[in-house]
Amino acid sequence: MYSFFSLPDAIYLPVHLNGTWAQGSDRGKLLIEKDDLPDLDHQKLGWNRYILLDFLPELYCKLLEEIIKLHKNKEIDLKDHPISKYWPFPSAAGNYPRYVVEYGFKVLQLILKNDDIFQLINEGLPDENDRADVLFKFLPRGQTLGFQGLLRNNLDGLDIESNPDLKLLIRSLPIWPILTLDSILPDLKSISCGYILPDHFQPYRTKKDSKIYLNDVGDNVRKCLIKLGVQVRDAYSYTFEDVEFPSEYDLYYVHFLNSILRYSNIVKDLKDKPCFPAYNRKLKKIDQLYDIRNSVFKVIFGESMGMFLHNDIKYLDALSNIGFKNKVDQKTFIGCAKYIETLEKKVNPPSDIRYRGFALIDYFYKNINTLKFEEGMERFRFVPISKDLGKPYNLNYVRTNTLDCFDHIVLSKYKEVAWSQMSLIAEDVVPPKHVLQKYPSLGKPEATTVIEHLRFLYTHIRVDDEWKSDWAGVFKNNVYEVYKWLEDECKTNDIDLSEQIYEHERLFLNFNKDQDPFDDDNWVSVKDLILNSEKDEDRYICLSLQKYPNMLKSAGVKEVKRPDYKINVRLHNQSNIIGKAVFDLLFDHESSLNDIIFIVNEEKIKANRYMLVASSEFFRQKFSSADPGPIEITINDIRPNSMRILLRYLYGQDIDVAIRSLSIHDDTSKFALYKDLIKLANSYELVHLKELMELRLSRTITRSNVENMKQFAENLGANQLKEFCDLYIIANNNL
Repeated sequence: MYSFFSLPDAIYLPVHLNGTWAQGSDRGKLLIEKDDLPDLDHQKLGWNRYILLDFLPELYCKLLEEIIKLHKNKEIDLKDHPISKYWPFPSAAGNYPRYVVEYGFKVLQLILKNDDIFQLINEGLPDENDRADVLFKFLPRGQTLGFQGLLRNNLDGLDIESNPDLKLLIRSLPIWPILTLDSILPDLKSISCGYILPDHFQPYRTKKDSKIYLNDVGDNVRKCLIKLGVQVRDAYSYTFEDVEFPSEYDLYYVHFLNSILRYSNIVKDLKDKPCFPAYNRKLKKIDQLYDIRNSVFKVIFGESMGMFLHNDIKYLDALSNIGFKNKVDQKTFIGCAKYIETLEKKVNPPSDIRYRGFALIDYFYKNINTLKFEEGMERFRFVPISKDLGKPYNLNYVRTNTLDCFDHIVLSKYKEVAWSQMSLIAEDVVPPKHVLQKYPSLGKPEATTVIEHLRFLYTHIRVDDEWKSDWAGVFKNNVYEVYKWLEDECKTNDIDLSEQIYEHERLFLNFNKDQDPFDDDNWVSVKDLILNSEKDEDRYICLSLQKYPNMLKSAGVKEVKRPDYKINVRLHNQSNIIGKAVFDLLFDHESSLNDIIFIVNEEKIKANRYMLVASSEFFRQKFSSADPGPIEITINDIRPNSMRILLRYLYGQDIDVAIRSLSIHDDTSKFALYKDLIKLANSYELVHLKELMELRLSRTITRSNVENMKQFAENLGANQLKEFCDLYIIANNNL
């Protein structure tokens, strides 16, 4: 700007503005912006702003109109179009004084209203709503974007809220690049016809008829757009109304998908939409995809990359709520089993098909508490089996498949009872103990299967020449293993074999002719057998078959039954009767059979010579050579009852029973009795009785009687009792 000489106030325009500008009191600067001035300077400020913002913009438009005419008539040669050359804003996007930007917008408002200018540049008068688009076509893209930067840097200085016309003007300017993924130079649009997306939202390609979205990336761009009132499109509407979902994904789509997966309402409504990227670049529904980071899924679906969700997709927990298979549960386990079965049925299944089955069954065993053996799991072929049972089984056991289902396999312990009908589970996938405890029927054959195997043994193996010549023992063992299994099942589960075995079907090996299991004459039906029949009777069951009565009865074999009649036998104890009679006789003083007379303290006590001889070596020697007549023996230092107890002992009565029979209960009487008995035992060489009395007398020893007891023991030669007394004296010597 110039007054009468140059001042440092610059407006950064392609023209100089000369006029009678009012200077401040310091005469160093024009008054353009300050409002807090004294009255005189305030009047000067008003004058200058009038010149700058009211008078000069109209003059500038008139100048521009004349230059356009000269340029159009080729009277002047401008390198750039006059609109660009004389654009009323600084060319660089920096921070400028407020009046510079205000002046530019005043000029721009007048240009857009100037019909003559638009007649010159457009060859026809455009609609007022289109004039901004027409005008900006004459600006190079760089100049337009520079103007946008100028606006962003100076927008805070413009009071657009109190100047709605200015705000409306700025909103109509096509200076904002639209969002696009395909164009290096995206179109420029105005705020009034565009939207922005939520902050930090990744865009994607939109439909042709969708809304226009402005790019809010850059310094202060989003802040500026929001201040100018741009509409923010919600993520849900953008996703389902504007985005054009592809058939194959690219990197932009992956970023976009991760961006929308933050919104739970969007995730929920994506459930049935084929919009999730698999590794084969196709898009699928989420419930068709598995997590490649899951080791089980990676093994099972290894070569089918189209079944895995792309590894760059985030928010997997949210996706699992709408069907994403990131964990092995009941449903995904069944899916894995079905997939393995599909592969196994192919003409050329994968070389690692067995390992896939192993991995799945191993996971099942390890997670038996969370997975259930149900929902048809037993019908899918994913369990590895043994293909070689060794001889002689391989003569008839041929398995071309590697896997089978639980319905068609048996554990190795059931091999002999079902190998012809079922596959044998492989050794490395045998269910561990905790699995069989939870599912005891796993790998166990049904009774119908075992019976079919028995039929196979009879109809095929029995007539096989190689089995006959080399494997008779194995064949016989197979038959009896079947019988043993059926016997146990009939006993524990009460099954009815008559519903499965025909009454004339020869399935029972009954050795009556010879011991040849291959001889058809040794095979009989239930009609040819009767349980409990005798060997010389018809339909007798041999001993080896008699071991399985429950099986035979369940199959329909009849049995000889005992009548349900009870023959009563009265109670009788001959031992008690004879015992009492003998004792009564032995102690009968009138009986002539008791011919040994003990005179104990002048009291006669009779005893039986034969009982004494039988019970004592001493008496046997004494009476064997004696006269058959009565014999008297005098004993003076013994009580009569002690002798009676001794006789009862010799007659076979327990010593304590004998003592109780004579009502000896108090300790004093027992003490005297024990001393008498040890004397008698010593005299008649009754070693056991002597030792027993030594034991009982040892329990009566006290400090006051130990010396007397010791002397008593020495006199009778009761050495154990004497030694006990010596030790007692030593142990208590210091008392």
